[in-house]
Amino acid sequence: DNDRVVPIKRTIDIVDAIKAAGGTSVRFTTLEGIGHNSWSSAYATPGLYSWMNKQRLNQN
Repeated sequence: DNDRVVPIKRTIDIVDAIKAAGGTSVRFTTLEGIGHNSWSSAYATPGLYSWMNKQRLNQN
């Protein structure tokens, strides 16, 4: 939430748009006190890769 490059509001707007379009598997976690290099903390999140590997494009 301390990103000075990409304001958190932009990410929240994207997540809201995905949900409004029917996206049901989107997950969003605010990493308190983390700046722009949030991916280091995000990639260390337990269960992230397991969750990502379960995602599939709906072919219907």
